[in-house]
Amino acid sequence: MTKKKQEELEQKYQDIKEKYLRCMADMQNIIRRSQEERIEMLKTGSADIISKILPVIDNFERAINTLPEEIKDHNWTPGIIAIEKILIQILNQEGLEQIAETGIKLDPSKHEPLMIDPEAPNDTISEILEKGYILNGKIIRTAKVKVGNKN
Repeated sequence: MTKKKQEELEQKYQDIKEKYLRCMADMQNIIRRSQEERIEMLKTGSADIISKILPVIDNFERAINTLPEEIKDHNWTPGIIAIEKILIQILNQEGLEQIAETGIKLDPSKHEPLMIDPEAPNDTISEILEKGYILNGKIIRTAKVKVGNKN
């Protein structure tokens, strides 16, 4: 084999090797992007389902907070309260966090002011009217709040 022929073969080999390495890198990128998209789709699906469950939690809380005195000692009352706690624990395990803190400054990305409290300091949340929720770092519902406006 001549030296020129050997150089040509070596060049072809290098070209093929380079194309192979490029294809492998492209394939790894496709696999990585596909996995990231799948994870994002699962998170989005979870957020949709959990958003639909939030009114159930709200209604559990309203029912428990307005429990009539005559049934507070009834046998099924602790069971209902336990069901609500279990539901919240399950959702917390899925990454759900409540936005329900009072005494902090209003954050428009997390809070939706609905009422003014003339007795509380300016821009301070004095009452949570409806809890907000964050799922895996993303706000899925802002908290509806009463905000101070004391001059």
